[in-house]
Amino acid sequence: MASQKKEKSTKKPKRSYKARKKYPFELPSEYDLLDDYLQTHKTELTQMTLNRIEYAMKNELDSIELFKFSDSDFVVTLKEDDFYDNVKNICNFYMESEKYELCSYAFKIKNNVEKKYVK
Repeated sequence: MASQKKEKSTKKPKRSYKARKKYPFELPSEYDLLDDYLQTHKTELTQMTLNRIEYAMKNELDSIELFKFSDSDFVVTLKEDDFYDNVKNICNFYMESEKYELCSYAFKIKNNVEKKYVK
């Protein structure tokens, strides 16, 4: 009986849901790689952004670190004053791209942000 070798996965290990809500997501720092990544993972990144905003609201944070770049100390942060506009843009993206299954969570977050931050 020949032994079978397991193929190594080239995928990065996923962080747990809880960890993704707590720590910034790492993006490629090279422009071409970044552009490709953003185009192919836009929905995942928008969902992560909603999760981070929800986490910030539950934990009374005035800002969140959304993304960091590989091989760099640069981190993209989002202040609570910008939560509403970002969630509204995500809702619009879901509607325009017909991702209706994601709309209810996005609109729930939008309503919560609106109640808490929009005057």
